[in-house]
Amino acid sequence: LVNPNAEIAVGYGLSLVTLQDGTLIAGRITVDTPEKLTIIALDGKESSYARSQVKTLTPPVSAMPPMALSLPPANLRDLISYLATRKSLKQSGKGAADAHGEKVAK
Repeated sequence: LVNPNAEIAVGYGLSLVTLQDGTLIAGRITVDTPEKLTIIALDGKESSYARSQVKTLTPPVSAMPPMALSLPPANLRDLISYLATRKSLKQSGKGAADAHGEKVAK
């Protein structure tokens, strides 16, 4: 929350790809191997390219703004505390189904 670019999970974050012909593509990298690069562009379309077609690739950056700049310290603390309780409920199995809108069988 404070620094969303500190660690970005694979498949998340936005990268900029420049192809050898000068084409620029922005999106999420879903496959990155020595042979192939697959990206889901901002319009949702998935495209794959041979690595030999890729001129440059920027590291992924988070689209989420840093909350430390948006919230007063007390509100940021409260948000982190709340999110920590949600994680605890999910790990314990309580609240996991209703967190996704599913009905819990009783």
